[in-house]
Amino acid sequence: MAIKRFMVMALFLALSLPGCLTTKGAPTSQDSDAELVRLLHIRAEQGNPRDQFLLGHVYFDGRDGIPQDHARAVYWYRKAAVQGDADAQNRLGRAYALGDGVPQDSFEAARWWRRAAEQGHGEAQGALGRAHIYGHGVIRDRETGCRLLRSSAEQGSSREAIEAYNKHCAR
Repeated sequence: MAIKRFMVMALFLALSLPGCLTTKGAPTSQDSDAELVRLLHIRAEQGNPRDQFLLGHVYFDGRDGIPQDHARAVYWYRKAAVQGDADAQNRLGRAYALGDGVPQDSFEAARWWRRAAEQGHGEAQGALGRAHIYGHGVIRDRETGCRLLRSSAEQGSSREAIEAYNKHCAR
């Protein structure tokens, strides 16, 4: 899965950056993963939230010669998240929930999941729904938790959301 995401990111960059394509439209053989990450870094530094999120993913997973660095991933997720990128907000919430690259903080996790959930992000809705069911970082509220879990499950966002909904909400 991580390799597939990286290849999609690489293709996106190859299609969107001048000089990365041959005249026939295929990526050149000289384009190394490191070069693609370098170009992604340039675009992220220019403030593009989608590229900031993707660069965060590169550092979070650590692949193709790029060392895994959760703190650096969180740095880029945060830059994208404050600009409203729902995927970055969700990943930032996950980082806080698990203590990946930041101190574990369920309140901060819920705050970021809420921002993403308000944009309709299914995974964030599921995570925030579970937080409400168990009272992690938010006031325990079964009704709100079930509403969020149902929304997440209807999107097919995660097996965990469906299981939590069936366990806590289905009657």
